[in-house]
Amino acid sequence: MSATTRLLDAWKKAKNIDSDNAAAITLGLTRSAVSEWRLNGVQGRAGVIARMAKDLSEDEAAWLALIESERARTDADRKAWAAVARRLGAVAAALVLAIALMMPVGAQAAQTAKANLNDSTHYALCEVLREVHARLRTAFRKALPLRRNYSPL
Repeated sequence: MSATTRLLDAWKKAKNIDSDNAAAITLGLTRSAVSEWRLNGVQGRAGVIARMAKDLSEDEAAWLALIESERARTDADRKAWAAVARRLGAVAAALVLAIALMMPVGAQAAQTAKANLNDSTHYALCEVLREVHARLRTAFRKALPLRRNYSPL
């Protein structure tokens, strides 16, 4: 299954769209364009890929790099695009780690929140952080196959 069809399937699920035909209409594409993705491994246009990734709150650049690596015709091109996709994933991971390290934990976090926020603001912030955590966890699980053959040396 190509990266475009994996992204399409995730996008359809998130949008509660049942058929490729309905997805094509929603994306402003022809039914045959989406059929080519699924049946012949053709990759989608960059604008469509970016839209689906954005709708899923996923990194557009990482998806585009992954798709370009699959679209590449030579081994050297594939490796170059795969390296870009891995680096983009590593940058996102480093950013999340940096944010996580700056945040207080445990009792210190609770005391800081109580001292600086009222109850409704604290609740809203916790809900936002839970949603961010869930989306990041999903994104990293999907990105893991990119790192399977990665060697830093």
